[in-house]
Amino acid sequence: VKTRHFADKGVVALVVQSLSGHPLNKAVQTSGCECLAAVVARNTALQNQAFGAEAVQVVVNSLSCFKTDASVAVKAIQCLVSLSLDHAQNAQAMWSIGARDMLSGLEKYWRGTPDVEDVCQRALLVLTCYEEGHMHPPEVGEDGEQVDDSSASDPEEVIPQADQDRVEAGLRAKIARMEQQTEGSRLQMSTLGAGRGELRQ
Repeated sequence: VKTRHFADKGVVALVVQSLSGHPLNKAVQTSGCECLAAVVARNTALQNQAFGAEAVQVVVNSLSCFKTDASVAVKAIQCLVSLSLDHAQNAQAMWSIGARDMLSGLEKYWRGTPDVEDVCQRALLVLTCYEEGHMHPPEVGEDGEQVDDSSASDPEEVIPQADQDRVEAGLRAKIARMEQQTEGSRLQMSTLGAGRGELRQ
């Protein structure tokens, strides 16, 4: 499905509205976060629409409600990563509402649950990237209002600025290394578990 269709039909706003309208419905929150993450990933125009619809706040609310449910938590955090990985405004929104403290707390709460730990670490990397100034801040016009450049960019062909692209590549490389380390730890644990099983026999 073409992303231009999503932009023209206002899919982002509809999904955010559904999430906001059914905050305690697990099925809506799980599928809604998954859908939103897939739609906005690496697409500046659709990420801009999500910023205008206050998607980050809605997804953080979902995460807060279902933080003890791993299936929803994973989808919500993955959605935050898709919203903010290469989009300074959404990363700033995450940071300003205290997402770092929430994610750090969730990482500790779900220690020993790799799926949740992994996505928490990815989201924390995004926030670190923003905090260290590697993302471009929101552009502000002479009237003090944020400039919305979504109409100037083609949703089908979004070309990031060169330095932003390098930063994103570096961040993705960090995430890839983290995933390799996590996979190595899992293999060690499974081998250790198998050895213990043999000893019991």
